[in-house]
Amino acid sequence: MSAIFLRQSNIESVRNIIDFIVRCKSILGKDEGENASWAFLNNFNILSEDEKEKIKMNLSEDVINFLRLSLEHHYLLFDDYPLAFLFKDYKCGMDRSNAINLLKEDVSALFDRYSEHSTKVQTTAFYSMAITGKIVLNASMNIPDFNSIFSDPESDEAKIVAAFVRSSLNVGNDIISSSNGKNDWSKSFWKQCFDMEECS
Repeated sequence: MSAIFLRQSNIESVRNIIDFIVRCKSILGKDEGENASWAFLNNFNILSEDEKEKIKMNLSEDVINFLRLSLEHHYLLFDDYPLAFLFKDYKCGMDRSNAINLLKEDVSALFDRYSEHSTKVQTTAFYSMAITGKIVLNASMNIPDFNSIFSDPESDEAKIVAAFVRSSLNVGNDIISSSNGKNDWSKSFWKQCFDMEECS
């Protein structure tokens, strides 16, 4: 999500990320992936090749092209990239050095979890989990307006949203981040980053 928000407009980022996550849930239905949260890339690695192909075949070309455009550098750099199935028969048009520079931007933009960029990423992840039933919000709760993060990020309402999202993700992170109790992709991501001389 960081890579997407850095290089695409807010409205296109939110629209395509949410569309992708909602469609993954709908496409897989009662399959193995039903209990996974698609806001976390690790969970795509629990899917079979048939399930991944089912997702790809049922996504719109617009969504696939949007994701490829935004995430091409990840696909180029990582051996076990969880969304690699979206790049099948796709020819990368960038060199490794440029891809590493983009990756550095993706990661460094998230170092400050209180920044506007990090808040957009966290809010989108949280919202995707709420609308796909991975986080259940009590109807009696006074839910802040998530749109304020994008429409008026300096407002008091946006600050309430940011605090609400951070605390909610902190409480449930260990439970919702990985349906199979592992986070192999996260470990692999950091190991491969360390092995890239330019990033060490």
